[in-house]
Amino acid sequence: MLSSSGTFVNIKGGNRCPMMIMEAEKKPLRVYLTSSEGDNGMVCVVLRGFAAPTYTPAPFRDFVYDAAIRAPLCFAAPAAKMVLPYYELRTTLALAGKTPDGIAAEVEKAYATGVLPARTATTYGYMFSAHQHLGTGIGAWHPHMMVFTPYADQATLGDIGGDGSPLPQVTDDAGTPFAVVVVPVGDSMFIHEAAKSP
Repeated sequence: MLSSSGTFVNIKGGNRCPMMIMEAEKKPLRVYLTSSEGDNGMVCVVLRGFAAPTYTPAPFRDFVYDAAIRAPLCFAAPAAKMVLPYYELRTTLALAGKTPDGIAAEVEKAYATGVLPARTATTYGYMFSAHQHLGTGIGAWHPHMMVFTPYADQATLGDIGGDGSPLPQVTDDAGTPFAVVVVPVGDSMFIHEAAKSP
């Protein structure tokens, strides 16, 4: 699902996006809905297992073909330009039947040859939907900011997090250009589906 309008925080109806996905006619592999068009440069997507980490943590790499994963993520405009192409490439490779190792090899090649934009700055996204399902044993984790921080590792954050606690932690691909730091926010920030009118 792609939407350049916005968000899951009730801007231009963005909070309905997860429900639109669940209510849409089921189709194999790809369903794209545009809830509304905007001009702020943000892009919101519901990532599937294809967006699993490329390198680490190792057990999460196998989420690549987990059809139950729903990860509603909004990219700020700079991340939409710099980070989103990486997730689009991963999805394309997974749909082509590549294994996690095959995906990693192709991502490395695409980054080295400039097919993927260079990660030259820290960019941001957020995942506030209460309807996220981030994998077996994880479910709907805390609402959180995603800080795309090239080459970050747990040492970058100092002596905090990294143990699954709700503290900032590097969750994906530590030490690579694709590293992701998550910063949990209060659970009161979860965005829930609005009650339907009878």
